[in-house]
Amino acid sequence: VSQVKKRGDYIGEIAVLLKMTASATVKAETEIVVIEIESSKVIPFFYHTPDIAIALARRMAERLVELNSNFSQLVDKAYRPDFIKSLQNKYNPPIESHTEELNLQKLKPFFVEFAEGMDILRQGQYPSALYILVSGTLEIVKNGKVIAVEDKPGYYLGDVAILRNTFSNATVVTRTVSTLIEIKIEKVENFLNHSPDIAISIAIKL
Repeated sequence: VSQVKKRGDYIGEIAVLLKMTASATVKAETEIVVIEIESSKVIPFFYHTPDIAIALARRMAERLVELNSNFSQLVDKAYRPDFIKSLQNKYNPPIESHTEELNLQKLKPFFVEFAEGMDILRQGQYPSALYILVSGTLEIVKNGKVIAVEDKPGYYLGDVAILRNTFSNATVVTRTVSTLIEIKIEKVENFLNHSPDIAISIAIKL
């Protein structure tokens, strides 16, 4: 179904991060050299090398965009609501959420309150900050249509755009008064290096 050829690509990261069995077999077609990290040591390794955790999150963001693009093309070619629904039901495995372990209160100095009806991100514009939802309800709007409603603490906003150094692909509006952690764009890299748990959490979410 795929080939891994690019130096720096990850193998097995999804299974390890989500504590699941591997969804495919990976076989060496040529002689290869890999960096091997035992499953039980992956998270401690990321804590000691946050740049690797950030690189992984960046790769997961790229992969998510690629998959979404391919999926959109499939949907555009032959839209079948029943097929889409079956995929959503099938590929919704129980995930051991790492974000629940995050202590959002330790980031209280970064808390910002937003009134109802405020734009946090705007589609087609570069994010001014990385946001993490603490409380409240958000609407995700794409091309003028609400495509999702989010109210779970620990939800990230702007992560994919920032990691890929590109524009936001949706607008995020506060449906209620909301409290978010706001990390200004110029401080994100340094913040993630000093908070590897956030970088790991973003990778898991993606």
